[in-house]
Amino acid sequence: MEPAGRGPAPGAQGESESEPAFVVTRRGMLISGILLALAGISLAAYVNTDPADAPDRPEQAPVIARGRIVSRVPGLDLGREIEANAIRVLVIPQPFYQATMPTGVRVGVEKSGEFVIRGNWKGHAILSTNWPEGYKAVEKPVGPIDLPTEVSIEIELVPGVAITGRVVHEGRPVAGAKVVVGATQALEFSRSCYRVAVSDAQGRFMVPHFYEHTKIYAGLQLGSARDLAVVRPVEAETGASGESLDLGDLALERGYRIAGKIVPGGRPMPLDCSVRIDMDWPYGWLGFDISRVDGNGRFEFGGIPQGIVRISLDGRWPGERVRPGQMRLDRSMPGTEPEGALGLVGKVEQDVLDLKLVPDFSTRPLRPPSRDALARFEQARTRPIGEVDGGEPGPSPSGARTP
Repeated sequence: MEPAGRGPAPGAQGESESEPAFVVTRRGMLISGILLALAGISLAAYVNTDPADAPDRPEQAPVIARGRIVSRVPGLDLGREIEANAIRVLVIPQPFYQATMPTGVRVGVEKSGEFVIRGNWKGHAILSTNWPEGYKAVEKPVGPIDLPTEVSIEIELVPGVAITGRVVHEGRPVAGAKVVVGATQALEFSRSCYRVAVSDAQGRFMVPHFYEHTKIYAGLQLGSARDLAVVRPVEAETGASGESLDLGDLALERGYRIAGKIVPGGRPMPLDCSVRIDMDWPYGWLGFDISRVDGNGRFEFGGIPQGIVRISLDGRWPGERVRPGQMRLDRSMPGTEPEGALGLVGKVEQDVLDLKLVPDFSTRPLRPPSRDALARFEQARTRPIGEVDGGEPGPSPSGARTP
């Protein structure tokens, strides 16, 4: 049988059967061996300088830090949790956006909690872990520190602060509400700065482990309590680890409704379409809500508090491939983001039941907005959502018109 990729069989195109397709000599074997050895050395050098894999390979890269994870939580079986949750130490360069060292470094941890960081790099870093957030403990990252270091490092697991409260509406408990508790400012070492708790039949909620000495807010995730909305998020500050903090009552009131339809401008209705609404809270993340669009293009939200909202469209059109989250809105709509709207912004002060969303079918690329466009967009944030200026708006570059 003819070997694949070897060309014609012997005897074809004037070759004799006695001539081999290739010749192996001692010199050829020697040269090939040298080349393979050099390639192996290069590959080994590349692999063993990969900080993410270095701890699992022979001890060739230099040690730049040693330490251990220490539990201060009574009854916590550290070795079992390390094994069950595949705990790793994370090396986070500081400042992250000007890193002079690799990002995404994950170092293996022994069941005893000990770890060794190896690499051929140096710089400032925070040492954290991938400990499951809110699970039995709170980690206390270390740093920023200078790497390499001779100082033994301890990453502590502590009980954290237990945060409790009650969700009420007109003095009565509200069950099943999703309460978001988060830090008012981003924590440089954390993957997220919030936790979500669900209220029980008595309206009580609890976040058992949160960061100590941190300014926090507590509010309601959009759409999680039917047509109810938070009156005002609660603000507080946590104490030392091991303490408790009761936020009292988180009062809800009847929220606003936002409803409307998609006007595709003569095209078929989008497939798998949904409308998303986000609140522009000063506190940080309080969640979002998504409304599926029915066969008539209609959507509806309830329980929207007073404030600034951003509405965006997701889906795809028949015969077209549109990346989710990138379905733009017509620029002639007041309140759309400049230079190719990905969203519509405005203020909610009352029910809005006839909001119309006009998709933009153009394929023009997004461009940096002008200063005037940004100024108009900022002004739109303070106006009622969907408000239309006097006069009929002109056609957009795509040919669609706002109704």
